[in-house]
Amino acid sequence: MESDDHYGVTLAAIAVGVAPDDYAATPAAQKGMEGIRRWLKANAPPTLHHQAMLLWANSYVPDLLTAEEKATTIQQLTALQKPDGGWALATLGDWKRGDDLQQDTDHSDGYGTGFVLYALRRADVSPSDDVLRNGVKWLKSNQRESGRWYTRSLFKDNHHFISHAGTAMAVLALKNCEEPKVGLSD
Repeated sequence: MESDDHYGVTLAAIAVGVAPDDYAATPAAQKGMEGIRRWLKANAPPTLHHQAMLLWANSYVPDLLTAEEKATTIQQLTALQKPDGGWALATLGDWKRGDDLQQDTDHSDGYGTGFVLYALRRADVSPSDDVLRNGVKWLKSNQRESGRWYTRSLFKDNHHFISHAGTAMAVLALKNCEEPKVGLSD
């Protein structure tokens, strides 16, 4: 997904955090993270989507956000939940369309819902929290017959490629929002 520098830097922090074999502890990774931290300190997140990316990255690299920034981001994301339980990607930023139409900020979509649920879950919001439960209900009731979750393009109504990323985020969210099974063993 091509986006912007902030997205790329945050994604790099996530990659360092999830890399196997304790890669984050290596001198090369630590040096790279120093640069990432400097860059993030000098470049504030331009949208709530970017702030949510930092929330996600912070789950792997815990010093990217202060406790207050983490709590504020969680509050801002939960405040955008629609009455139907989902979220709309278009509410997470101020993106300009290439076709001069209005962004759809009224309807929940697969990317907005999956992404926010996943970011909240990575931030240790409990899967039993009503916010997450309602979001999961939205995902379970809005999967298309094709298996995908629809998300309208933020740019133009000819291809909705963001639906691919939305489907991936929906699957990640559903997996990570599962409540632990108690009393069962393998």
